[in-house]
Amino acid sequence: MAEADPREPETPGDPAPQADDENNRPTIRVTDRRAASSSDDQPAAEASQSESGESETDLERRHRDVLNRLTRSQADFANYRRRTEAEARERTLFANMAIAFDILRVIDGFERAFETLPGELRLLSWVDGIALTQAQLLGALEAHGVKPIECTRGDPIDTSIHEVVMSDDGEGPMAVAEQLQRGYRMHDRVLRPTLVKAAPAASLASESDGTGSDDATPAASGAG
Repeated sequence: MAEADPREPETPGDPAPQADDENNRPTIRVTDRRAASSSDDQPAAEASQSESGESETDLERRHRDVLNRLTRSQADFANYRRRTEAEARERTLFANMAIAFDILRVIDGFERAFETLPGELRLLSWVDGIALTQAQLLGALEAHGVKPIECTRGDPIDTSIHEVVMSDDGEGPMAVAEQLQRGYRMHDRVLRPTLVKAAPAASLASESDGTGSDDATPAASGAG
C-alpha cells in the first residue's frame, strides 16, 4: 500500500489552521449594561429628587404657617387672660364705689352740722360721740381705698380733681380760693371732685400779705 504524500493538499472537510498573529484575532466587545441602566435612570432620579425637594419646601412652608398661627393664638390668649384678670381686679377694687358714694353724703351731713355747731356745745360728750361716729365712717371708707383729696387755698385749679362752681373775676391763672365740698379718691380714681371757688392766683397772693396761704378746707370736726 502506498504512503500518503505529505505534500498533498488537505481534504476540504478539515478546518483551516488558525493564524498565530495576534493582530488577526477576532475582537470581542463587552457591553456594560449596568452603566447603561444607570445612565438611563439618572434623569428619573433627578426628577424624583426635584419632586422630593419641592415637597420638602412645601412641607416647611406649611410648618412655618402652622407655627406662626400657633404663636399668634398663644399671644392673643395671653393678652385676653391679662385683660380679663385686670378687669376682674378692677371690679373687685371698685365694687363698693356706689355704696362709698352714698356714705360720703352722710359724712357731708356730719361736716355741715359741725360747721354750724355753736362753740359752747363743742365740749359736750354727745358731740364727741357724733364726731367719733364720723371718724369711724371715714376709717371704714379708707379701709376700702377711699381717701379725701387734699385741697389748700392757693392751689392751681386742676380740672381732674377740682370742679369750679364759683369764680371771681380776674386775669391770669386761676387758683383755689375756697373749698365748698370735700372731694374723694377711691384708689387711683376720682370718686368725687372737690367743689371749689376759684379766683386769680395773683389776687390770692396779694391778700396773703406774706402770711402764707390759708387752708381752704373748712373745719369739719366737732371734737376739740
